[in-house]
Order: sequence, then C-alpha cells, then structure tokens
Amino acid sequence: MQFLSNPKITYEDSTDGLMIAIPAPKFWPVLIFLAVWLCGWAAGEWAAISSLLESADDWAVAGFLMVWLIGWSIGGGFALIFFLFMALGKERILVRPDAIYVRKEVLGVGPTRRYDRMQIRELHVLPIPQGRDRKGMKSFGRIAFEYGEKTVTIGIVTKDDEANELANLLRGRLGL
Repeated sequence: MQFLSNPKITYEDSTDGLMIAIPAPKFWPVLIFLAVWLCGWAAGEWAAISSLLESADDWAVAGFLMVWLIGWSIGGGFALIFFLFMALGKERILVRPDAIYVRKEVLGVGPTRRYDRMQIRELHVLPIPQGRDRKGMKSFGRIAFEYGEKTVTIGIVTKDDEANELANLLRGRLGL
C-alpha cells in the first residue's frame, strides 16, 4: 500500500488493477449538526408512528399522517445517508486497462459506476470554486474528464496538491 501526499489517501497495485481509496471529507460542523438533527428526526418519526397507531379509526388523520410520514422518512433517509457517508464513507477508484470503476461507499456498500477507457478524454483538475460560484459545484469531485457527451467528476479531495497528484497518477495509468 502506498500513500499520496495525504496519508489518508492510499493506492495499491493488485491483479485487479490500481485501487485508490479516498476517505470522505469530514466537515465537523455539518456532522455535529446532522447528528443532533437526526436525533430530532428520529423523535419525530417515533411520535408520528405512535400517533398513526392511535388514530387508526380516524381515516382523515391517519391518511395525513401516512403521507407526512412517507415524506419525513424519505427526507431523514437522505440525511442519514449523507451523515454516514461523511462520517464513514470512502470513494474507491479501480483503474484497469479497459475502464475506471468508481464506487462511493459506506462500510463497503454503495453503487459502482464503470467508465470505458476508450471514451475518457481530457482528464483535468477542477479549481476550487470561489465566492458565489461555490454553490454551483455539482459534486465533491475535483478530478474531471469528458465521457461521451458529459463531464464526469471523481476524487473527493479538497486540496490542490492532492488533486494534482491523483490526476497525474490516473493520467499515467490510463495513458492520457
């Protein structure tokens, strides 16, 4: 196992290819806020379920609570996934001669996206947005490449030197 300039970002050559592991950035104020918010969310979920069970005879109240509970659960689910990714998540990038596989995961669970090597063009580092532009940032990815008709971002690194080091490693492996 080897490290980039940030010792938390590791890479390793294996028979499968080059595996890069990048821990999710931890924004402590957001993590603390979400931890407290999720406790309140859980209390609201419990209260709504209790009220729903108590008002099973009143169809109007029960119907409203069901609709509200579905929306509340979906919103809380997204917040929980975001919290878990920020606290325990990793981005894994597997570079093989034929493709790049990118997986954002929490405790080994997460979707994998495959990008065919022949369609990858113009791999570059995105600058950190300044001022008002920061709100328009599409993802945490700092490494971008053109893939077919779209731009794909990967590499949840926050510093320029880490992003440049990772981009150079990827360019060397992919022959770009």
